[in-house]
Amino acid sequence: MFAVGLISGLIIGIIVTSLYHKEKVRACMLQSSLQKELLYNTSHDYMTKIYNRAYFEQEVSKYNQDVDVPVGMILCDLDELKYINDQMGHEAGDELIKSAAQFLNQYSNEHIIVSRIGGDEFTILMINVEESNVIQLMKQIDYELMKYNLEDNTLTLKISKGYAYTDCSLGNMRQLRITADKAMYQNKRLRKSNLATLFIRDREERKVSSR
Repeated sequence: MFAVGLISGLIIGIIVTSLYHKEKVRACMLQSSLQKELLYNTSHDYMTKIYNRAYFEQEVSKYNQDVDVPVGMILCDLDELKYINDQMGHEAGDELIKSAAQFLNQYSNEHIIVSRIGGDEFTILMINVEESNVIQLMKQIDYELMKYNLEDNTLTLKISKGYAYTDCSLGNMRQLRITADKAMYQNKRLRKSNLATLFIRDREERKVSSR
């Protein structure tokens, strides 16, 4: 009887230990999953699922203070978002933002970080690249954007862009951003000016043809 009781006790002990380890493993896996989810939520934009402003600022700080590499920065501003919100509603505006995020995020890779940093503002941070790579990406975006807008999409994407480049990131990231921002707004003004010129020209041609 003593032997039987001893064996039973050993079996119960083994089962309890096994269950304890299984629960411990499960708890560790759950904690790891929650940590990953928290990390994702703190670094990604809730609407577009791309990197958010906090992550962008973290990367800018890293390359400004700790890591010295060539960096290119492209600032993008989504044109006509206010018009879409006013004329078609905020749901349409949200869809426009998501479409822009998806379009720009196609260029993400190990050297390119795409982030949404504001309502209609996006950044493309290019790490350890040459200036020619930044210019080439600007041209590629223009080309792909033209193709996108020729397709049967509900909303047209219009994006103003500006870039800046430095071959030494340490201590230069703030100025890089200022330069890119100025270039972006210059591009936006130029686009508006060209649009106004086309409108006036079209109106004059209509007047001539109606005579």
